[in-house]
Amino acid sequence: MTKDFTTAKRERKVVEFTLDDETYTFTAPKQAGLVMSVVQTVGVDKASTDSDAVRDLLNWLGDGLPDEQATRLLARLQDPDDDLDLAQINDIARYLISQVSNRPTRRRSGS
Repeated sequence: MTKDFTTAKRERKVVEFTLDDETYTFTAPKQAGLVMSVVQTVGVDKASTDSDAVRDLLNWLGDGLPDEQATRLLARLQDPDDDLDLAQINDIARYLISQVSNRPTRRRSGS
């Protein structure tokens, strides 16, 4: 006997957040893109996994933001005079993940 699966239409959540008085509108892309690097890098050294995870996180954020906002966020990250760094991006990502997944994210102990 064959088990049939049907893909349900996924909800496309929209979350707004403000960063330094500028409002961003994030439309949640597929979550699979965010976790694929974890699946694909099992057994790879930690430095490689970290850079892959950062790349995938930025890609996921970029996929959810309108092009103009994604470009602005990336430009801020690349600007050596702008204080925005990966720590703030990580905080934003945790918030967005908790909002689009309907599950609050937990802080790791020691953070």
